[in-house]
Amino acid sequence: MNETHLDDLIDRFFDCDLSGEDRSALEDALRSSPQARGLFWRKAETHAALRKWGREHWGRVAAAQATESDALATSRRIGRRWAAASALVGVALLVAVMGLLGMRRFGTDLARRKHEPLPVARAVEPPFPAVLNASVEAVWGDPNVELMLRRGSLPAGPMELQSGRVELLFHSGGIALIEGPATFEAIAGDALYVTQGSVRCRCPQPGSELRVVTAKGTVTDLGTEFAMSIQPDMPLRVGVIEGRVRLDFAASTQVMAAGEAVSVDGAGNATDDIGFFQDFERLASLAPFDETAFATGADLLADPSFESSPAGDAPGDSPAAPPPFAKALLRLGPWSCSPGHVESIDRPVASGARAVRISARGTPFWPLVVQRCVTGDISGKTVLAAVKASCIAADPLSGQQRAIVKVAFVDDKGVEFGQAERHFLKVGGPSDRFVEGRISAIAPSGTHAVNYTVLLNACGLSTGSIAVDDARLVVVE
Repeated sequence: MNETHLDDLIDRFFDCDLSGEDRSALEDALRSSPQARGLFWRKAETHAALRKWGREHWGRVAAAQATESDALATSRRIGRRWAAASALVGVALLVAVMGLLGMRRFGTDLARRKHEPLPVARAVEPPFPAVLNASVEAVWGDPNVELMLRRGSLPAGPMELQSGRVELLFHSGGIALIEGPATFEAIAGDALYVTQGSVRCRCPQPGSELRVVTAKGTVTDLGTEFAMSIQPDMPLRVGVIEGRVRLDFAASTQVMAAGEAVSVDGAGNATDDIGFFQDFERLASLAPFDETAFATGADLLADPSFESSPAGDAPGDSPAAPPPFAKALLRLGPWSCSPGHVESIDRPVASGARAVRISARGTPFWPLVVQRCVTGDISGKTVLAAVKASCIAADPLSGQQRAIVKVAFVDDKGVEFGQAERHFLKVGGPSDRFVEGRISAIAPSGTHAVNYTVLLNACGLSTGSIAVDDARLVVVE
């Protein structure tokens, strides 16, 4: 399905004007294509913004008319009008989440369905047991999970990762890197329940602990690093990379040291499995970040230190064409940026004379700066990306706000079809120095360009700012 036709189907869906045949076509596209799901959620966010505007606008109208003699009647008319509008949009979003994501099948009669109670994916109340730290080529069974994780919240219940890799940072300080296909749930600030998948855990902080709970027993990380594989109808495999772990199973309890590996059968019996170490390099691992190549490679970004003049309302000339989705953004030299959220500043800076400030001001959730780099075919090559960011003392981050550095892979038609991102600079981060966020990924087959993006996860809040400087994008063999 071409992008224009998909765009039309999604627009008609939100207008409640989608026939049964076209609806089936949209469902098929959303199930089979991560790009289609990404476009759908971008449009869903636009609708959410319009709903917020409508609520505020009609609220102001109602307040202005409250002193008039017909205030009550006016309020009722406004209430009915807003209720009808929000019902249509709400039903569309809920039907999208449930009908299009395969969680529940409904008929095609929208008028009938809008009166049915529709369950939706909900988030755990903060403080969260874990948050998303990084992701590479992640495809979720329910894209609503991706939306919640990117916003800094955590879905309640099991999460299905169909493919790709994600890194979770637990409240205890432990880190779990999970490779799909996997089904898992963060059940506590120091515990991950896994029913399927490959997991690699480490506890980099002294005294930190992370437990991986399975149907056969529990593996506890005692300040170390280990990998494990949980597959249906297969023995559980555990190998210790560094330090020690404790295994608590029905048939035994034992402590394993670095270099040891075991297989655990259905009865909980553990036997040596040294062959498991052959899988360590590929099991639940991100592409290695090559320090030498990154330091010596050519930076593909134009104006990586943001030395251009301040952003304005008129598009500026640039040697690099912006990505198509950036048409509504403002220009800061070769960069495109969210209007009203990004400005050039002269301090703090990491290097040079200027940097940019990205500020949270309600909507959108992810104000950003972005630049497209046309690379030619780089299939199979490693893409290394980094940026430096600092908190703004006068406008500190709060809640789950954080900085994100992201690379998206683009095909020869200009369509994004994969991405990798790293979350960093969390609440309480330094305002007197810059912190570097890094991500590395292997370019998928068919990659001809890279969209390099730095975002602030604003969480819909009206305050919170970061200073951004020294962006870098390198492609190596």
